[in-house]
Amino acid sequence: MRAVYYRRLTDATSLFSVPVYLGGSVEAGGLWATRDEIGRHLIGAGSLFLGVDTFLGPIFLGYGYAQGGHNAAYLTFGSLLRSTDY
Repeated sequence: MRAVYYRRLTDATSLFSVPVYLGGSVEAGGLWATRDEIGRHLIGAGSLFLGVDTFLGPIFLGYGYAQGGHNAAYLTFGSLLRSTDY
């Protein structure tokens, strides 16, 4: 499961404003060997990020944390919402 929310910080009506976004995510998931195990022992995680919409596309800089003390800093080029079409 994943939920992502972000909000524009800059004025959208201004002619020369650079679109800057602040957001976060909350996630829960895991890895299970059988279908009976699905949903047990979920691992929770979350992130905070700052994004800028450039002429090359969106760029996001963020920090994430997962249960067990796992931390990550990331730089993402492109949309945070990935297509599942194959």
